[in-house]
Amino acid sequence: MEERRESYYITKGLTKRIYSLLSFVVGNNRKEILLLTQKNEIHEIIQSKRMNHAEFKWEEQPFPIPEHGKATMLRHIPSGYYFIFVYFDGERKWVAVYSPGYDSVIERHGDDYWDNILNYVVIWLSNLKRQVGAPDLWAIASQETAIIRLDEGFKDKKFSQKELPLIHERLDKLEKRILHTSNVTEENTVYIKESFEYLKREAKKQRRRAWFLQLVGLLVGIAFQIALQSEGARELFRIVGELFNQFISGNILLR
Repeated sequence: MEERRESYYITKGLTKRIYSLLSFVVGNNRKEILLLTQKNEIHEIIQSKRMNHAEFKWEEQPFPIPEHGKATMLRHIPSGYYFIFVYFDGERKWVAVYSPGYDSVIERHGDDYWDNILNYVVIWLSNLKRQVGAPDLWAIASQETAIIRLDEGFKDKKFSQKELPLIHERLDKLEKRILHTSNVTEENTVYIKESFEYLKREAKKQRRRAWFLQLVGLLVGIAFQIALQSEGARELFRIVGELFNQFISGNILLR
């Protein structure tokens, strides 16, 4: 047993020294670890995702462990996110390090086969599209606490019987505008319609301040459900300001 363990460590040490020598002779003297054909495969994947190739740039990235030579990085310039390709000559193994991950900032995966690394590129690009296109819901939600700038003489009362039909009319216009968003699914449609029916019912019960806060809260939820991008979310709240500003004695902060 002791002889077998000793033999294992001797073999491991030799492998490490041989790998270090190969890294010096081969790995450190070459500029890239990816073939042109491999980069072309990645180009095709980016194209299939309908993403702009001009937003990506290849960079040579020193790997944290010097004896492992250089790694190749594909960086998404606008966001700073990246995918690093590392190949270990001694072990004949690929390592992919990329950001963003699906549910973490950075993910790392190792594999023996290039085709599997390409699958991680597909996953990375999907994560990238999701993060870059996502609205800043925290910024939108922060408006909930400052949605209404009230005059000193504002009376937080319920909507009158004359105002309620106008509220319903404006809600219908807003609902129609949201439903015409290109990425609304059938499931989203049900959620949106139920939300607006709820707002109509609550308009009869709630005072103005509470109702407007409910309106904003539901709109934040809808923006998340339909993956509305930041510019679209800002436009949505601008429309809310135009439609409902007349119902309070103050200004809705929706810019």
